[in-house]
Amino acid sequence: MYTSYYAESSQLSGSCQRSQELQAINHVLESLREAKVMGIQSPQGVKALYETSTLWSFLLEDLIKPENAMPEQIKADLISLGIFILKEVGRVRLNQSDGIDTLIDLNAMISSGLTQ
Repeated sequence: MYTSYYAESSQLSGSCQRSQELQAINHVLESLREAKVMGIQSPQGVKALYETSTLWSFLLEDLIKPENAMPEQIKADLISLGIFILKEVGRVRLNQSDGIDTLIDLNAMISSGLTQ
């Protein structure tokens, strides 16, 4: 009885966390889309890059925790993707890249994966 209750609680907790991650990624995605229209040097652009960096730093921190039960290969792939996103944010900030479309595409891909 307790085992099934724990399993159900874990699934609900994971589902809630996934929903929150989806909301955060979708928020960043909308900010990035607005930044593309307004310009990366606009206040919206600066905010979008900051939010993207903050979100992915948080996600990476969560992914490396030993208690994260996600399959190892998926964690490794997401960690690699997160590191790339953080590097790309840095390049965009320094005008070394116009990779706003890349940031939009990657976050859209993750959003799509979380909805499945």
